[in-house]
Amino acid sequence: MNSSNYLSLFFKNYFSDLLWSIAIFQLSIVSFKLNLPSFYTVILVSIPILSELGQYFNFISGTFDLLDLLIYAI
Repeated sequence: MNSSNYLSLFFKNYFSDLLWSIAIFQLSIVSFKLNLPSFYTVILVSIPILSELGQYFNFISGTFDLLDLLIYAI
């Protein structure tokens, strides 16, 4: 597989996850600056992780991907 295929695979499967992670991180910074209870930040950051775990345990439809969890952790 050449590098353009890897790049295409990344943009097709993981780029949107990365953008959502960045957006959630930015929202968590805003909630921190607004002095909202930390509970809200924890819930906000947990949503993508819980969604992926829900897919793994077949609680919600979708395809579990360990790399998605890795992207969320970054």
